[in-house]
Amino acid sequence: EATNTASDQAVNAQAKEASEELAAAVAAQAAETAENLSMLEESVDVNLMLQADALPNVVARVMPATVDISVYTADPAAQNQGMTTPPPDFTPPPGSPFEDFFEEFNENNGGTIEPPLQSNAIGSGFIIDGTAGYIVTNAHVVEGGAAFEVEFNGQTREATLVGADKEADIAVLQVALEEGETLPEVKFGDSDALRLGDAVFAVGYPLGQESSVSSG
Repeated sequence: EATNTASDQAVNAQAKEASEELAAAVAAQAAETAENLSMLEESVDVNLMLQADALPNVVARVMPATVDISVYTADPAAQNQGMTTPPPDFTPPPGSPFEDFFEEFNENNGGTIEPPLQSNAIGSGFIIDGTAGYIVTNAHVVEGGAAFEVEFNGQTREATLVGADKEADIAVLQVALEEGETLPEVKFGDSDALRLGDAVFAVGYPLGQESSVSSG
């Protein structure tokens, strides 16, 4: 009986020791978890602060190279009115009161009248080559356009369509530059370097709204 009692006491002591070790391990794990959570919260706060601080810097760098694009197409109503003009080099009879008018008209216009244009699309674009005047935008913005204008930094310029890819929905316009002129530009980023959760900023002229900025 004495032997059994000693054996029971030994077993109880071992169980108590194991229980204390387990409790200590759980407490240590809980403390480590709490510390990690605290560090994570601090990291998130810092990232949010960095993102908030980055937005004005991104806008300041990108906005000067952002353009508002107006796309013009031939006015269908004017085309359907059957506009007619005198044939090229039309000359009225000598002494006619319209002689001088048609002479000047033929010299300046070749006897033709271009149908009026109407604006039917607006969109955003970005100057990607400030030394050549290249602007990138969406193909659906310029589709069907007969003439193009871009507005940026308080000025408006005519642009020509260089090319468009409907599959990629991308198009390139070009504006003429004065000798020695260089426009502000932006560069394409590396999409492979993007990570889930990275801050994203959108800058442009949606629906004609000037200098729109959003983040997410």
